[in-house]
Amino acid sequence: MSNIKKLMMSAAGGGGLDVDEVFSTYVYKGFSGNLSNGIDLAGEGGMVWFKHRDSYTQHVFYDTERGQPSAYPYLECPYTRGEQNDGNVGLTSFNADGFGFLGGTQTNSNGTNENYVSWTFRKAPKFFDIVTYTGNGSGDSRTISHNLGSTPGMMIVKRTNGTGDWYVYHRGLNISGAAPEDQFLLLNTNQSSGNTPYAWDDTAPTATDFTVKTVISNVNGAEYVAYLFAHNDGDGEFGPDGDADIIKCGGYTGAGSAGVSIDLGFEPQWLLIKKTNGGSFWVLYDTMRGLPVGANGQAIKPSATNPEAPGQEIDLTATGFDLFDGNDQVNGSGDSYIYMAIRRGPMAVPESATDVFGMDVSNGSGPPYFTSGFPVDFAFKRRTDTGDAWDTSARLMGDKYIELNSFVDQETLSLFEWDYQNGWFGYSGNNTQSWMWKRAPGYFDTVSYLADGVQGSAFNHNLGVVPEMMWIKKLTGNQNWYVYHKDIGNDKYLSLNTNLVPTSNTLYLNSTTPDDTTFTVGNVANNASQQYINMLFATVPGVSKVGSYTGNGSSSRTIDCGFSNGARFFFIKDTTQAGSWWTFDTERGLGFYMDLSSADTKSEAASLVSANSSGFAVTLSFNFSNHTYIFYAVA
Repeated sequence: MSNIKKLMMSAAGGGGLDVDEVFSTYVYKGFSGNLSNGIDLAGEGGMVWFKHRDSYTQHVFYDTERGQPSAYPYLECPYTRGEQNDGNVGLTSFNADGFGFLGGTQTNSNGTNENYVSWTFRKAPKFFDIVTYTGNGSGDSRTISHNLGSTPGMMIVKRTNGTGDWYVYHRGLNISGAAPEDQFLLLNTNQSSGNTPYAWDDTAPTATDFTVKTVISNVNGAEYVAYLFAHNDGDGEFGPDGDADIIKCGGYTGAGSAGVSIDLGFEPQWLLIKKTNGGSFWVLYDTMRGLPVGANGQAIKPSATNPEAPGQEIDLTATGFDLFDGNDQVNGSGDSYIYMAIRRGPMAVPESATDVFGMDVSNGSGPPYFTSGFPVDFAFKRRTDTGDAWDTSARLMGDKYIELNSFVDQETLSLFEWDYQNGWFGYSGNNTQSWMWKRAPGYFDTVSYLADGVQGSAFNHNLGVVPEMMWIKKLTGNQNWYVYHKDIGNDKYLSLNTNLVPTSNTLYLNSTTPDDTTFTVGNVANNASQQYINMLFATVPGVSKVGSYTGNGSSSRTIDCGFSNGARFFFIKDTTQAGSWWTFDTERGLGFYMDLSSADTKSEAASLVSANSSGFAVTLSFNFSNHTYIFYAVA
């Protein structure tokens, strides 16, 4: 969101921080320099949590409250020792858009060319706060003030000048009916919840302070840092309207099998889970490293030095997450669990098409081999110099892919990689081009759903507006692509893998137009126990356009999309007669076209379409009198 728009919204009394302004998951290879993740640590303060993804190393924590001018002290989990300080490697600066560090041989945070993940938490009311204090040894309760602006949902307290465990308070703890403030967990061990009055003195935290006591969290002369995480429950103040929740701390009971569904009110991008009634690892997931639907996500264990590895099956939904694996780390029968979840961003409608759509020809110098300038959520690729399938995938699918021009189900290819900040894919192919989308409100969303076989079932999405076009494909069985477009109606469909005219079928969308939170499907797109994926598109002024026009028979006609610098990508489909999904883009040049429904090679079409600042222009080939054409374009 631009600074001008923020000021306007602030003056009008509305608008709040985007989740992308206060939290970041960033994957990278170790190097010396500055890492820009969009988080203002210099002005606002915060904490950065690092983990080497491929080796047995500790988790490393830096924060602005314990910083020093030249080098910043760090804490290590699951180690219990006090803070360390190495001026030769590690974090060297907190910046207005991230942080800086020195590369080197320190493999726990930034070994040169090693693979890492960082999670950055910015201090912000109702999201995150950091407090430091010195223990006074008082045997009575002692209150420590904080600026979280709400009652903490979770707290981590660690002694910094000597040995001490990582004590955790969580509002979801409820072992044997005891109150959360009567219990604690340790981030550095797998043990179950403990019950002692010496952690929080049996006193619940408030919106202004939390309570500590001798022995555990108030040893005389000991120095401590406390990380405080909020819990939003309909009282969040985030997003364009300043009323959205972005963080939840809660609990649930496992079932030992499929059937547990956690409603957060938002789709998460980051999940921390711990079994509380028995010894079990803490497990941490995020969508940047991989949390595909119907498969095991990449789990990291804060209570161990283990590298990331495929973990238990957790499927994200538009409103939370579902559990399908009976492993006791996340879903043991009758077991108790706590979690912390952070909302997926961005929350603002995009203002520039280059922030959410990109095209690239394989560069041969990756990975990633297709560069976008943003984390990619949906893409297709194919060779453009010869016949080739339109290989298509999404972040939610992980290493699975389908083909735009085919009805067959998904296949697996490990090269479908998504854990890059600026692109995707792990192999360089000759003359191969990719078209890439990022999910953003009002523009594009992708949802995977497990069909229930019920005619008229509604599934949630996060597009935030009424979808104007949807592409639906079964992943676990053969079936055509089904395309909904606002200008052909809810009782007809097109098939992306055929050139047919709209087909009438009330069983496809149950003759129900999607709304701004749900889409409805009939039996055709809801075969029981089958996994589907849906790509949802909408018009954003100046960014994208879903539309149609009626041909007038002229030899030259401009299709106004409301753009200022023309369309970089668009397709046109004749719906009056059988016709291909003719696709054009500026990466290859508008003198060439390909058909989304065919693996045929590209064709020259120098006189069929041309550039126009407001969108694109067509000739008679796409302007037959009284023919109806649908199109989709991105600036």
